[in-house]
Amino acid sequence: MTTHGLAVPVQVGFESGVVLDDLTLTTILTAMAVVLGALLIATGGLTIGRSVTAAVRRRRRGRVRKDIQAGLYDRLYRESSPEWDAWVDGLSRVERTVAESLLKSNLRNLRGDDAERLRGLGVALGIPERSRRRLNSSRLYVRLRALTWLTLLEMPTNTMREGRYRPEDPRERAAVARVLYPGADEADAPMGVDLLLEGATEAFTPFGIDTLYRFGQLDREALHYRAEREATRWSPELLTQVLLIVQKIGGPVDPARLGWIVDLLDHDSPDVRAGAARALGVVGWDVKTQQRVPVDRVLTDESSHVRSAGYEMLGEWGDDEAVARLRTALERETNDRAILEGARALHGAVGRENSETVPPVAQPAWQWVAELREFDARARQTAIDTDESVALGAD
Repeated sequence: MTTHGLAVPVQVGFESGVVLDDLTLTTILTAMAVVLGALLIATGGLTIGRSVTAAVRRRRRGRVRKDIQAGLYDRLYRESSPEWDAWVDGLSRVERTVAESLLKSNLRNLRGDDAERLRGLGVALGIPERSRRRLNSSRLYVRLRALTWLTLLEMPTNTMREGRYRPEDPRERAAVARVLYPGADEADAPMGVDLLLEGATEAFTPFGIDTLYRFGQLDREALHYRAEREATRWSPELLTQVLLIVQKIGGPVDPARLGWIVDLLDHDSPDVRAGAARALGVVGWDVKTQQRVPVDRVLTDESSHVRSAGYEMLGEWGDDEAVARLRTALERETNDRAILEGARALHGAVGRENSETVPPVAQPAWQWVAELREFDARARQTAIDTDESVALGAD
């Protein structure tokens, strides 16, 4: 028997019941490929077009940059009025863009009278008013750019001064506080600290840390007052940052304000416990505060990082009882890094001449610390002598 083949058209079925033969399917796929290709070509063309436009703008700005820079410096350093308004009136749109770029870079580097004189160019370019309008934008990036300009120009708005401007983001909080800082004094410190810390939970950016440090320097009590009320809601990272600022700012601080730091010695995070110990080493000078500190628990903490901080704390206190406890703790220390930190703290408290009281386990570290500090002292003295010789030679 001969078997005959039977050709059957390919069909594709859909759940809707529609059936397509192979010709229709090919047509659809071809159309989809054409549409996709057109989209890719359009996207590529748009990208190339934008790149070309950006390149043209860069070339235009590059051609005028030297002239604008020369004109800016000529007016900035002339003895008479810079007459920024008249200069800006004669600039094209591209030249104004270049002038703004140069203004921003120079304001980041200049200080004093030069910076104050240059801020007049910002006013002539209309930047303050434009930035104030942009603070109403719904986009955070736009508001942050506006705040950057107001910071460089040192021109806070009335709503900021009166505390009516409500930032929506930690970065925006830090930016607003930085705008307010240049004209701030001790009376303004609580407002700046509250602006940064009220409702905050997560860690700051480096910019935010620096801004909080600056306001904390104006009024230490304001920082501690806010921490007393907010610290329990802060993340370990934010707590560590605030404790570092407390350590760097130092004292004196009302001992009654330090309870929040003592409580943090029981925190789950070893970084927070260590930060609290270091901060108490600097601000915990009061005997009553020291009596509240669970020193033995710090010195026997499971974390060598915390024990090292405890050694630093005792070295900063530096009284006879603290030094005795430091020596005793070092005798049982087994971590090399902690031994080094303990030797460093002990050397700072008693000096090299008392090396005979150093526990044997810490003697090598003590010797290393002593030699390093002696070398540093000689290097500093050499630098001072060199500077004096240069000054005498110049005279």
